[in-house]
Amino acid sequence: LTKSPIKSIFINPGIKGAVVQVVLSEILYIEAKDHLIEIHLQTETLTSKVGLQEFLDQLANDSFIRIHRSFVVNIDQIKSIENNNINFKTGKKAPLSATYRHELLQKIKHQTIKNS
Repeated sequence: LTKSPIKSIFINPGIKGAVVQVVLSEILYIEAKDHLIEIHLQTETLTSKVGLQEFLDQLANDSFIRIHRSFVVNIDQIKSIENNNINFKTGKKAPLSATYRHELLQKIKHQTIKNS
């Protein structure tokens, strides 16, 4: 039996005994800060005590890619890539480091129409 891709996850937002459902398609980006991650959604930001890599591993979703040591983005939420910035449809931005730039461009290559 093949596992179907998950559409949402439940995270502990730091409130004892609480879990919050997060729809993956609504995530703009995830930012690592100290020993937490901030999950930036279109309308709010949630915090969870999980490592960025651990979160990525659990997702196993093709829409998410690391763009910086501290940032993972949802490719479906990107409006544009300009120099070293990722611009989202909401107006928010995230830094794109040189280390991860090539990997991101490779991942979106099949969706990119080149100017001849």
